Amino acid sequence: MLGLGNPGEAYARTRHNIGFRVVASLASRMDVELSRRHWKSLHGLGSCAGRNTALMLPETFMNRSGEALDLMLRDWPDFDPTRDLIAVYDDLDLPCGQIRLRASGGAGG
Repeated sequence: MLGLGNPGEAYARTRHNIGFRVVASLASRMDVELSRRHWKSLHGLGSCAGRNTALMLPETFMNRSGEALDLMLRDWPDFDPTRDLIAVYDDLDLPCGQIRLRASGGAGG
């Protein structure tokens, strides 16, 4: 699971960082520490619903989060993002507090 947001205290409590907050909350519930620094991200490994799960918070800014994901994909060639990836991010097209799950998407806002 990839939580999108921007690093730094200035962005910590903004709507734009909802992806970071959701993944951090899930990590806490799974007892996973997001303390490993690799792939330009903080990440941790655990198990969710009986499946090995990687939780990742890119330390790049949101618009460059693909760099972190690309580095991870180089190390995990069997990982198929079209099948195995859940990305959590804010969407300016949705009212605050509403969520949407979908298999693919566009540019958002």
